[in-house]
Amino acid sequence: MEQTSKEFKVASIGAKFKQACLDLDKLLASLRTADADTLRQNLRAGVKEYKQQGTLSIAFIGQYSAGKSTIISALTGRRDIHIDADTATDKITAYAWNGVKLIDTPGLFTDRGDHDEIT
Repeated sequence: MEQTSKEFKVASIGAKFKQACLDLDKLLASLRTADADTLRQNLRAGVKEYKQQGTLSIAFIGQYSAGKSTIISALTGRRDIHIDADTATDKITAYAWNGVKLIDTPGLFTDRGDHDEIT
């Protein structure tokens, strides 16, 4: 997998790890032995535990109209994220990007006190 400038190296490693687990699971399934079945069950349990530990989350926090939503839109390629020169984000919203959770927050220091509390 060729790494692009839009990827974190950790996302690339995570994708390779996921593919390796899938390939190993498929190989173990094809062996059809008790030992392979035990290894396959252990692999699946380990992957499940790994997934339950969560993913990397990055929260974008800053003054309103500082470019938080713009950066998230640029990284994810999503054009449905509301961007404005004035206050645009009213709630916390999470976006998936290359195995990382990007969290958009309302701006700080606005005329709306609830934005500081939400953030």
